[in-house]
Amino acid sequence: MRCVRTVSYEVLINGSPSAAFVPGRGLRQGDPLSPYLFILCAEVLSSMIRRKVEEGVLHGIRVAPLSPVVSHLFFADDSLIFVKANETQARVVMDLLGQYESASGQLVSKEKTTVSFSKGTAAWRRDKVVSVLGVRVVQEQGKYLGLPTVIGHSKQVLNKVVRDKLNSKMQGWRGKLFSRAGREILIKAVAQSIPTYAMSVFKLPANFCDELRSIVSRFWWGSENGKRKISWVAWEAMCRAKAKGGMGFRDFGKFNLALLAKQAWRLICNEESLMVRVLKGKYFPNCSFMDAVVGNNSSYTWRSICEAKHVMGLGVRRRVGDGKGTRVWLDPWIPGTSSRCVISPRGDLDLEMKVDELMVTGEARWDREKIGAMFLPFEAERIMSITLSDLAQEDSWCWDGARDGEYSVREGYRLLAADGSDEGEQSDTSMGSWLWKAIWSTPVLPRIKVFMLQLCSDALPVNSNIATRRNKLLFDNGMWTGERVFRRVTDVVWEMKCSMEDRSEELRRQGSLLEEGHWTRPSGGVWKVNVDAGVKEGMGVGLGAVCRDGDGRVAWAVSVQSDGVCPVQMAEAEAVLLGLKEARRVGMRDVIVESDCLNVVADLQGGKKGRSDIFLIYKEILSLVPSFDSVIFNYTRRDCNKLAHLVAHASPWILGRRFWLDVLPLSFANVAEQDLINI
Repeated sequence: MRCVRTVSYEVLINGSPSAAFVPGRGLRQGDPLSPYLFILCAEVLSSMIRRKVEEGVLHGIRVAPLSPVVSHLFFADDSLIFVKANETQARVVMDLLGQYESASGQLVSKEKTTVSFSKGTAAWRRDKVVSVLGVRVVQEQGKYLGLPTVIGHSKQVLNKVVRDKLNSKMQGWRGKLFSRAGREILIKAVAQSIPTYAMSVFKLPANFCDELRSIVSRFWWGSENGKRKISWVAWEAMCRAKAKGGMGFRDFGKFNLALLAKQAWRLICNEESLMVRVLKGKYFPNCSFMDAVVGNNSSYTWRSICEAKHVMGLGVRRRVGDGKGTRVWLDPWIPGTSSRCVISPRGDLDLEMKVDELMVTGEARWDREKIGAMFLPFEAERIMSITLSDLAQEDSWCWDGARDGEYSVREGYRLLAADGSDEGEQSDTSMGSWLWKAIWSTPVLPRIKVFMLQLCSDALPVNSNIATRRNKLLFDNGMWTGERVFRRVTDVVWEMKCSMEDRSEELRRQGSLLEEGHWTRPSGGVWKVNVDAGVKEGMGVGLGAVCRDGDGRVAWAVSVQSDGVCPVQMAEAEAVLLGLKEARRVGMRDVIVESDCLNVVADLQGGKKGRSDIFLIYKEILSLVPSFDSVIFNYTRRDCNKLAHLVAHASPWILGRRFWLDVLPLSFANVAEQDLINI
């Protein structure tokens, strides 16, 4: 710590900075440098403990024979150290802490430090350890980060913690003082976030989730003199998305599973993390998590994570790299299908057959004849659409449908909300999605939007609804029914929608009158490669790249057309790869690559990493960059990329590669000449 010099500060006094001064007590809490210094010091303590474990002086705990030894866990300024309950190891721990205090200047707070023993530890042994450590003995460590550290067969301790927190918040708010919009914010920002940490670790019982839902529902609909008011809409309907006629509240049970699925995703993808190695060594040492079973005498945490395994089945898929780590008949690896598993008959083929056996040996392409003979036509087409990289990358897991291939709680909850329930879709069809979108996009106060939603959902205490609820019949032809109110509101909303569409059309016409963009030439001896891709239904995928110099003259153009299918963004990335490969083959050193796909350009500029198939292409693109003196990825408007678009859609549609050097076909040359005129 002697090498760290204290920073100086200036304070704004009446808007003007004061003279600089140095705080005499070192770095203050909240200083940007403080966390880094603390981490550096904690890493030293961690290394000291690890060294003692390696020397055999200290012994951590091992939850299973194949699990790693855990000697300590650090989280912020909290530390857990695991050793054998004997006087010798207690003295070693005290010596390590003493050395750490002398070197860092930090002190261990013995008032906040406790020690606990396993049940089988003898009393005399406990007394000797405590006399050496000089700290309090506790049976259990109580709560940590708001949750009990030990949970037995009864889950009432955990339920009580969550219930008490939620009740304390709800009862402290005066619901009658808030509008519906205010209650919505409080429910989403506070009430629904309180159990989030507990739900990300444990599977809460279904009846307890119903209890939490009841507490939140009571706050939403209100209560008077301890009696809850009428719930005009079922809570399941309130949990629908706003675009489907709901309020977008969370279903606690489904959100619990979506959070636990995040832990399952970590078990699948982060095999080197400590948590995964501990759980794998105990529960699934000889298989993957997807093939693991709960087993007998499993912990509450493990059983909770396994509850979310079916969520993984809704979207997890193997991303094919070299194909050596993916089983053809057992693993989910085919994109664009509901199960992502092969359903073609296997016959007498090997059950453990790997995907690399479907590729041409030594080449990054599929064996079309072999695939066509083994699989059903639609599966063969999906397999052929998988892009193979020239880089020998290992197979990995990805989340199908996510742009970056990573599982997110939002995506998991969306799939769970849609899985096995078409209630939201029926509402969306019968009412018309335009109505709900029009309500939430109306430029009025939020509480009025909620009121409009209640009107359209027939959820107001009008005469007819009250009569229905109380089982009474009111013979009043002039009374306002929910249907009558709804018709009136629908007319108003329809008029607003038409007005908004008219305004949008006017703005669109004004935008079309603006000056169109045009291709710009590079400067300083740099070559510009414009790329584009096109997916033509019934034809296939076309890639195009055009290279021009600083004077706008075309150096070369290339078009690659195939009969496969793939997502548009994937094709755009392949077009970038095609253009860069051709530039390297021709021998160009300084290149600007322009594409009209903003997502691809942004990902390449930021060096974004992910697990989906497109990131295999990104990795290959970035691997080519060092072979140039300079490479710049730029985004350009579509009307500035006409020539590359034309090359990608070159007619006639011919499968294979076409290359033009210096001289272009007449249709291409006309567009290139027009670009020169517009410069």
